[in-house]
Amino acid sequence: MAQRQSVVQQEVSPLKVEVGDVLRDSQSVHVFLKAGLKVPGMTMFGMDDAAFLHLKSKPNSRLLWMTYGHFMFNEEGAVRSDTDMTILLLEPLPKEAFEVEGEVAILAAERDEPMKAVEVTLRENTEFLVGDMPVLLRSLETGSDSVALELKFRDVVGVTRFEFMREDGQPLRAMRESVVMLGLGNTQYTSYRIFTDGKPLKSVKAVPYRWSQPKVFRVPVKFSVPAVVKEQECSESGEVQEANVEMVVL
Repeated sequence: MAQRQSVVQQEVSPLKVEVGDVLRDSQSVHVFLKAGLKVPGMTMFGMDDAAFLHLKSKPNSRLLWMTYGHFMFNEEGAVRSDTDMTILLLEPLPKEAFEVEGEVAILAAERDEPMKAVEVTLRENTEFLVGDMPVLLRSLETGSDSVALELKFRDVVGVTRFEFMREDGQPLRAMRESVVMLGLGNTQYTSYRIFTDGKPLKSVKAVPYRWSQPKVFRVPVKFSVPAVVKEQECSESGEVQEANVEMVVL
């Protein structure tokens, strides 16, 4: 079973969050944030369950929401010290303008650790399990001296990478060719080229790695959400309403 690791609470947070645009249409609210963590060697990789949002007018309320963003890698595949992410507020929401308060809680770690090796049949559209997390072998290309594969999964354990070996345990040289990591709880796409040295390869053992000893960093956050624009007004202007929000550094 893939189990969530315990995290260490940080009393003084070196995490800073800037609140950017707050956009609203008839069905959703998108809040754009930029987070920066000033801890050498630490990498942010997701939002912790301790994060919460509520209506300012109702402190005991809890809003339904989700986050997505590039927590680990930029477009060039390099580790970031800051990250862009988006909060999507989910229905039901007030139709009028309202204020939101809460707390952002971001997970970060310094290093990763191996998990149990799993057997993978090299065939397109097959699945294997990392703990109880399904991983789809989305595409496969076989060459004379290498195999290229793409994996897709909803990352619930904080997977950082994979290593590969033959069934007899002999390590295989592999190169990660691309990765899209959208943070814990979101979909990850990752592609590898495994070098076979011209020897047939029908299956491999994959060793997944995950973040080790994660810590959670917390800061308060607040922003305003505009009222829903009537459909007729929206169609006449052709624009989505944007909140008048100042950039706030917490």
